[in-house]
Amino acid sequence: MRESKWPHRALLGAGKRGLVVDLQVAEDVEVFRCLLQRADVVLTSSDWRPHIPPQVQSLIEAAAIVCDVSAFGTSGPLSGERYTDSMMQAFAGLMDTTGMPDQEPMPTSIPITECTAAVFAAAGVLAAVRGGRASGAAQRVEVAMFDTALTMLSTFLPKHFTGESPQRMGNRHPSMSPWNAYHARDGWLLLCSASDDMWGRVCEVIGRPELKRDPRFSSMGGRVEHADKADAAIEPWIASHTVGQCLKAFNAASVPSGPVYTIAEVLSDRSIRARGAVCSVRDPQSGKDLLVPGRLVHGFPAQGRAPIEGLASVRDSSLRGKRSKGCGPVATTSPHLESVLAGVRVLEMGNYTTAPLAARNLGAFGAYVVKIEPQSGELSRASPPYSDGQSYFCTLSNSDKRSVAIDLRAGEGQTLFRNLLSRADVFVENMKPGVLERFGFGPQQIASINPRLVYCSVSGYGANSPLADRPAMDTTIQGMAGIMDLTRRRGVPFKVGVSISDILGGQFALVAVLAGLEYRSRTGTGQFIDLSMQELSAWLTQFQWNESAETAAGRLLRCRDGYVYVVSAPAARGADETGPHPELEERHAGMTKAEVAADLTARGIRCAPVNSVSEVASHAHTRARDLIVRKPSSNGKVWPLLASPIRLSPFPAVVRRALGAVGEDLQEVLRDWELQATALEATPR
Repeated sequence: MRESKWPHRALLGAGKRGLVVDLQVAEDVEVFRCLLQRADVVLTSSDWRPHIPPQVQSLIEAAAIVCDVSAFGTSGPLSGERYTDSMMQAFAGLMDTTGMPDQEPMPTSIPITECTAAVFAAAGVLAAVRGGRASGAAQRVEVAMFDTALTMLSTFLPKHFTGESPQRMGNRHPSMSPWNAYHARDGWLLLCSASDDMWGRVCEVIGRPELKRDPRFSSMGGRVEHADKADAAIEPWIASHTVGQCLKAFNAASVPSGPVYTIAEVLSDRSIRARGAVCSVRDPQSGKDLLVPGRLVHGFPAQGRAPIEGLASVRDSSLRGKRSKGCGPVATTSPHLESVLAGVRVLEMGNYTTAPLAARNLGAFGAYVVKIEPQSGELSRASPPYSDGQSYFCTLSNSDKRSVAIDLRAGEGQTLFRNLLSRADVFVENMKPGVLERFGFGPQQIASINPRLVYCSVSGYGANSPLADRPAMDTTIQGMAGIMDLTRRRGVPFKVGVSISDILGGQFALVAVLAGLEYRSRTGTGQFIDLSMQELSAWLTQFQWNESAETAAGRLLRCRDGYVYVVSAPAARGADETGPHPELEERHAGMTKAEVAADLTARGIRCAPVNSVSEVASHAHTRARDLIVRKPSSNGKVWPLLASPIRLSPFPAVVRRALGAVGEDLQEVLRDWELQATALEATPR
């Protein structure tokens, strides 16, 4: 364990109680046994844990809920393999999506796969609590870092499905332009133009209105095709202004933009400070103050809690002889419950990744999910590539949903939405704060429509943030959360290739919704949940907040067919810390990734091949764990879809259907939600 997160033990232990046991000592084994008997949930990592005595192992297996988080899971050809986060970034394709297309792949010091697997594990435990209470059956949760990483490739997989080879794109977007990091007079500026209207406003800001009429730039497709020229047209204006001046101008024009923060700037950011996303606790071991993540879940009537103290020791004498006061023996089967969220009705109003990710995982757990779209469809329906006119990316993001088109500008649309809200259990959206309120659907109004509703809102900075009105995209959030500061090459900041900020927003929304449903089960009261993507993304950087911060010394080794990421090779003096390793390159010149990895492993050097997205999608482990499934839409067309990375037994998450056309499911939803006769009747506000 010391080679993984041991240096950050105090950080990760904040708000917890710690007890050291030696499983070779009978007295300590008895203490451990008593702990297990009292536990409601047991968290474990089967690929890293030490040998456990049989009598203790039997208690783990008898626990009501056991959640196992590992690198590759307990099935498939790689099950049981020990991989660190950086090795998994390489093996599972994340590293190959980061950086410039004509340069080496880029690792990041942020433990992406470990952290995101942890969030999915939290969601799995909450689902297991619900399943166990409803059925009386023992619940088993499994989350693998590899599975989690594969689901994060959703913006790159569409090209693989169409026979192309997905490529990393630096700080650009595959289907939008201009979208990049630009060097301003005193730092780096992120600019994300996501529509033709936004491009027009960019042209006005830089004093070049004629560019709107330039045939190369008049359409999004043209700007993507001529991205170099579009960047060249706006770079001189940005270079002549400070980051602050650029932000003021572009934000006033409602064009998403942002700075690239250092970690120190993240910690002093006014929104981060105002919402308490970072707090300080005293570490009892060192006597020093530690910066740790604060309250990340806001809302009412309940909200998240921040730790108030560091890792505290528990006296083992207080545990001896005590027995569980919990549920007692649990059943092994449940003949009644079909899925853990059977009967739960979910409304989703989302674009691209965030709310759609949360809702599709709720759908895989058995919830009835209705996707509310404008008449033109949610924005990701326009993202290429397509099959029969439908976007692969949109389809990947929206499995197990039914589409209903609603125009909230019309009274009839507002009435339909109000009636759907009245019948729903969950509503999740990632609209800019205030958008729904303009139509009479703010949090308080929605609570009056349905007091039992669990309503989760995910936005760039949070509903009560001083930056709430600022438009945000995944790239701008990565910049303002410190992620790009920790992912640099020769001083140039890069976003992580996958949409990690969007993904985290969706993952935490899934956790918060499941927690909200549990709160409602206990109190009968609904919940409003307010999540900030900036805060959640900054949470990823917590390992760099204190003096003990360490950066992995892994290095890239060029091979005949790509790269191998080498964990334990010493860095040559004066070499780029993430660049190639000349000494090892000379030994392995002309060898393939597989040959190099085998040789290094035999010599005791930990490493992993840097796999491409296509190599990951077609890997034997991917196939063995059925991580890409094929399911039909309503018209019978079969689509490749992503399985849920949360494995729950005995009520597994199952992907059943692909998304169809915009609004095609209205009549089915009205019938199933018993709204056929009342959906369009006027109701008082």
